[in-house]
Amino acid sequence: MSKDKEAEDFIHIGPQLPSGAYAGIRETNGEIVPAVVLPAGDGRPLPPGAEFVTTERCSDERGKFRITASYKHKGPAQVSNPNYRKNYDAIFGKKPRTSDLN
Repeated sequence: MSKDKEAEDFIHIGPQLPSGAYAGIRETNGEIVPAVVLPAGDGRPLPPGAEFVTTERCSDERGKFRITASYKHKGPAQVSNPNYRKNYDAIFGKKPRTSDLN
């Protein structure tokens, strides 16, 4: 992403919501959309469509922050892949045969 595109991504932080998050208005490339801002927590997953961003306070306006997007959540976590399936027995051990149970 070019420096010009990054410079056009801002958020105007509004009031704090009862959940602890903040309401805001995001301004990206001339498009204005509502936003909710909350701190990322260790081990807490991002909901679908959420972005992990870094903010930097703009000196020209109170409550205005420049945004640098680091990661955008595109769907559910991938918990299985071909390598995982191939090595299932190495990870969890072989399933017992029914004749071994009695």
